[in-house]
Amino acid sequence: MSSRPRPRARATSPPAITLPAAAPISGAQSFARRLLAHGVRRIYLYPGGTIMPLLEACIDVGIEFVVTRHEQGAGYAALAAARLTGEPHV
Repeated sequence: MSSRPRPRARATSPPAITLPAAAPISGAQSFARRLLAHGVRRIYLYPGGTIMPLLEACIDVGIEFVVTRHEQGAGYAALAAARLTGEPHV
């Protein structure tokens, strides 16, 4: 028998996982999907030009809109709906 210590096995990295290529999505699409995943079914809003990509993404996932004449009105409407239904409203 030899008195030399046995060499340790070298750690090997796991095999690389190859995932199928997914179609890229925009930030608006990702945000709309997250809203839907959190149970948001209706958005109260005061529309503007810069929010249009988000609104289009919300339409694509089936989120409804309540359009108000003032942004504070949208906030109060969302708060009232959330308190009455117990569901999240934005």
